[in-house]
Order: sequence, then structure tokens, then C-alpha cells
Amino acid sequence: LSGQEARVNKAEALIKTARFLFDNGYYNDCISRAYYAIYHAIIAILALRRNIVRHRWDHVELYKAFLDNFCKRGFLLSQRDGSIFFELMTKRTQADYDMVVFSKKSVEGLLLKAEKLVAKIGQEMRDA
Repeated sequence: LSGQEARVNKAEALIKTARFLFDNGYYNDCISRAYYAIYHAIIAILALRRNIVRHRWDHVELYKAFLDNFCKRGFLLSQRDGSIFFELMTKRTQADYDMVVFSKKSVEGLLLKAEKLVAKIGQEMRDA
């Protein structure tokens, strides 16, 4: 497997883990896994479609690169996709570091959006 294929596989495994955690009532952990699923999918598509490769990505830098290379241009992905990533990035920080407890209702829609975005990026990777 190429590095990008391995990242997409990791993203798909993480989003399945997020679904498992959601189904079992671990909503904060679900948010974290969903975020990292998108994080790895975005790193993969930046490498494949834009040849932007880094050993490590800062979360904010990755968000900006995602917006600049895909969302703002409307190339493959939309502004909505960028806002999903940003919302998950914000909630992941809260879920991991703050004493916030997310409810099933507050996480359910976000998980569905994350699943769709990971699937969309995965499909774009396979079509490349």
C-alpha cells in the first residue's frame, strides 16, 4: 500500500471505530475518533491531489491547507466540508481536554456528517 492508501484505510477504520463508540454510548470518544478519521483522510488527499506532504501536521495548518486547496476553490469538496472539519476539530479539543460531556443527540448528526466526508474523500482517492 502507498502511504496515502494506508492513511485512507486508517481513516475508514477510525470512522468505523467512531460509529462503534457512538453505538455504545461513548460520545466524547466518538467525537475524537471521527475527527481523526477526517484528519487522516485530508492528509491523504492533500498528498495525492496536491502533492503536499509533511511528516507532521499541526491541526490548524491542516485545516487551512484543506480550505485553501479544496474547499474555497470548490475543487472536489465544499465550504460545508471545511466547516464539518472545523466543528469536529473544535469539539474534539473539548471532548479530549475539557470537562464537557456530549450527549447522544449532540453527536449523532456530527458523526453522520463525518462518515459522509470520510466516504467522499475515500471515493475521490480511489477515483484518482
